[in-house]
Amino acid sequence: EQYSSQITAPVRFAKKYIDENYDKSISLDQIADLVNLNPVYLSITFKKEMGMNFSDYIINVRINVAKKLLKNIQYNVSQVSERIGYTDPKYFSKLFKKKVGITPVEYRKIHL
Repeated sequence: EQYSSQITAPVRFAKKYIDENYDKSISLDQIADLVNLNPVYLSITFKKEMGMNFSDYIINVRINVAKKLLKNIQYNVSQVSERIGYTDPKYFSKLFKKKVGITPVEYRKIHL
């Protein structure tokens, strides 16, 4: 509660926008335009308030959603990649391994 009250409205908006639109292409310039701020200022403010940079936040949101989707055998890795906003499944797998430490296929095997 106290933490969220320390976040400014533009950063709250950016966070909410990312949380709701992680599956689409999102850019700092796009969000900055929506909140009427300079992209550099928004970037600095976002990092200060969220403890990570803008792009890392997007990646974290997408990876967390991917983890949930991988626990459902309904989707293959390519479909999971697409559903979280990455058109290239190889890039997604590489990024997933970098962030989680194992590939999406290994993650699925462990969690099914």
